[in-house]
Amino acid sequence: MKIWVALVLILSIGCCLTGCKPSKQEASGIQELPIQAVSSYIIIHPSQKGVDAFLKALGNDTPAYENDTCYNITPSLISDKSNYQVFKFDQSCNSYLFYNNSVYQLGTAFGGYGVTSVALADMNKDTLYELYFTCSFGSGIHRSQIGYFDPAKKQVVMFDPSYMDIDCILHLDNNDLCVSESDIILKSFVDFKSTAKNELGTISYINGLIQYNDYTQID
Repeated sequence: MKIWVALVLILSIGCCLTGCKPSKQEASGIQELPIQAVSSYIIIHPSQKGVDAFLKALGNDTPAYENDTCYNITPSLISDKSNYQVFKFDQSCNSYLFYNNSVYQLGTAFGGYGVTSVALADMNKDTLYELYFTCSFGSGIHRSQIGYFDPAKKQVVMFDPSYMDIDCILHLDNNDLCVSESDIILKSFVDFKSTAKNELGTISYINGLIQYNDYTQID
C-alpha cells in the first residue's frame, strides 16, 4: 500500500511540473474572445425589436426623409455574443449603434447603403468586443468604408481607405477578420444578402494599434 501511495504522489508532482501547469492566460483568468463573423455571406433582416427605446435615446437627431422608418438590423452573431444593437433607417440608410443606452452613428450613409455588414472581435485583447462594420455612401461616386466601435473609449473609428464603386463585407478566413468586395442582393436597404468576392484586406492588432492592412495598396 505504501508503495502505491508513493507512486501516486510522484505522478501528481510530475503532472504539476509538466502538462498540468496552467497557461498564463488561464492563470490570469483571462479568456480569449473568438472572432464572431460570417464565413462567406451575411443576411440582414429587419425587426422592430427595441426600436422605441432606440428612437427615444436618439431624440431629435432623426433623418429628414419622408417615411423614413427605423429598424433593428442586428444579426444573431452580434446579439448572441454582445449587448450591441444596430439600427438603420430604410430610406436615408443612416445607421447607428445603440449600446448601454447611448447612440453612436456608424459611418456615413448619404447616397449609399449605410451599414452593410458587422462582426465582433477583441483585437486589443482588453476582454471587450469591438464592433466592426462596413458601410457605403455617395450619390455621385459610390464608396465603401470600414470602421469599428471601441467600447473602452466609447468612440467610432474609421479606417483611412475607401473603395470606389464597390461594396464590402466583413468575414472570417483562417481565423483572420477579413474585408472583401461583396455582391449585395437587396430586397430593401434593411433586408438584404451580402456575399464575399475578392479579398481586399485584413484587420489586425499591430504595435499597440488596431490597423487595417489594405492589400490593394501593396505593390
